[in-house]
Amino acid sequence: MSSPVRKPNFIIIGSQKAGTSSLWNALRRHPQVFMPPQKEVNYFYDADRFARGPKWYSEQFAKAPAGAILGEASPGYVCLPEAPGRMASLVPQAKLIMTVREPIARAHSQYWDNRRWLNEASQFEALVDAPRRHDFDPRQRNYFTRGLYSVYIERLLHHFPQEQLLVIVFDDLRRDPHGVFRRVFDFIGVDGDFTCREMFELTNARFLFANPLFRFFFERPAWAARLPRGSRRLLRRGRRVEFQTPSLSPAVEARLQAHFAPYNRELASFLGVDLDWGY
Repeated sequence: MSSPVRKPNFIIIGSQKAGTSSLWNALRRHPQVFMPPQKEVNYFYDADRFARGPKWYSEQFAKAPAGAILGEASPGYVCLPEAPGRMASLVPQAKLIMTVREPIARAHSQYWDNRRWLNEASQFEALVDAPRRHDFDPRQRNYFTRGLYSVYIERLLHHFPQEQLLVIVFDDLRRDPHGVFRRVFDFIGVDGDFTCREMFELTNARFLFANPLFRFFFERPAWAARLPRGSRRLLRRGRRVEFQTPSLSPAVEARLQAHFAPYNRELASFLGVDLDWGY
């Protein structure tokens, strides 16, 4: 007897470095929710995984108890041009949860996350000076294209009705996690009174490894990027210490604000709120 085909009732589609880990970490604690233990299933993002077909995707939810609300979280879905159509063809009734964060802060966070794993060769200011793309390329870092939220919302709404999309602002998640999670719970149809400590703990806190060899290469990103992958992995060990990312210069901040301003205005208009993102 074949196993029933199981599909998610909701998907956290992104954005990267905008609270998706915190949502995933808390939602999977909810007794009415099942999410695969691997955060990023990436079925609709990764071409090789998508080629495995719906049966493989269904198997990711095989351990869900009967009656559970099924979900997954893959932050790349929101940006990849092919993802909305792929999702609509297989899970047209899925509720989509999108997170947005002030795009300069989001890009800076992603950059330093790559630096702490010794996976970025350039200084942030040099990346700002380079020509900035306006289209997402999965082969690139996409520090700046990932923040063009209005572009991705417009694309999503070609495939899904607006009532199936919930947009969460990262600042709201920090200020009022209880209120935000109640909205999320109501949106996906589970008990809104549930609470857990994970709802109030933002994950992905900034840290560095304290060992001196790691710090040597961390402070020299061009050297670190030349290390073999195995060597970089060996350096990322030992005691962890908190890390405050350096501030951006006013000139760099102003250039990026000008770059993001039209997209931020479009997003604010769609949400019907004043985002206070310098546009």
